[in-house]
Amino acid sequence: VRDGLTMAETRTHFGAWAIISSPLVLSHDVNNNTVMNRIWHIIANTEVLTVNQAYHGDAGGVYFKSNTTVDLYAKRNFLVQVPEYQYFS
Repeated sequence: VRDGLTMAETRTHFGAWAIISSPLVLSHDVNNNTVMNRIWHIIANTEVLTVNQAYHGDAGGVYFKSNTTVDLYAKRNFLVQVPEYQYFS
């Protein structure tokens, strides 16, 4: 669970990493029972974990992206231009 994300955003974030067969790293305090109880159904979802482990030689990637970009500002006002939307396979 990342600070500032809703539960729907947390599920989406975890699921997106699972789809691309990324190593699933937990970045929260696993000794914090409040957090663990809140997200256990997400991180222990066997269907999501099966998808993550079903690597077939391609971790997926962008198959279509917008030609329109959006300006994002990272720390210290560092400008990053990213596609307005992307579709992954």
